[in-house]
Amino acid sequence: MINIFGLEISPYAICFLMSFVASFIIISFLLKKSSVPGNIIIYSLMLSVVLCIYGAMMYGVIYSGFRKGIMDAGFSSLGGAIGLMVSIAIMCLIYKDGKKHLWDAYLAVLPLFYAISKIGCSIMGCCHGIPYDGILSVSYNNKLISTGKVFPVQMMESLVFFCIFFICVSVYFKFRDYNKSVALILCALAKGLMDFLRDEHIGVTISLNQIICIVFLLIGICLLVKTYKSKTKSC
Repeated sequence: MINIFGLEISPYAICFLMSFVASFIIISFLLKKSSVPGNIIIYSLMLSVVLCIYGAMMYGVIYSGFRKGIMDAGFSSLGGAIGLMVSIAIMCLIYKDGKKHLWDAYLAVLPLFYAISKIGCSIMGCCHGIPYDGILSVSYNNKLISTGKVFPVQMMESLVFFCIFFICVSVYFKFRDYNKSVALILCALAKGLMDFLRDEHIGVTISLNQIICIVFLLIGICLLVKTYKSKTKSC
């Protein structure tokens, strides 16, 4: 825990907040560059905050098999991502003219949300990796958890998703039509594969996280094929 003005605040909460601030600055820039009205940008950011937090909390409840309440289930980054996409879908119903711009901007920056929030997980030790005593192994001993040496899966996720973010931004500016499909495919593959390295995955054939990632992967592939066919016909 970090003491700020006498208050003990979790590093995860700080990183979660930082992920919103950094991501929203970039999203606002991209939407403004696409001539999306300022009020729509503000409304979309406000809605995404609410649904991100709600999604992150509710996913924790569902993942626990409803054994935990919404206030003690913790936050799930994947649940936050789902909440974010629901908020985009709602805003697209409100502002239909900016449907493409909203999806493109938010999905391009989605990996940054996840990358920054996982830094907090890495510090605290939540959703830590499988037992591992090789190079770069870490161990935790705090109020939240106590472990032996484990694989640094959270930091690995953070680094991978920072790379995905830079790829998605490059695609956004160079191959805009493929932006959504590339973001969904890369994020789903990375998240789904790295879930095998989590301690909670031991003894589990396929996790709920991975099932959701497969769904997003299939959606991404369908969008990729659809876009490719559309581009081919127009040539």
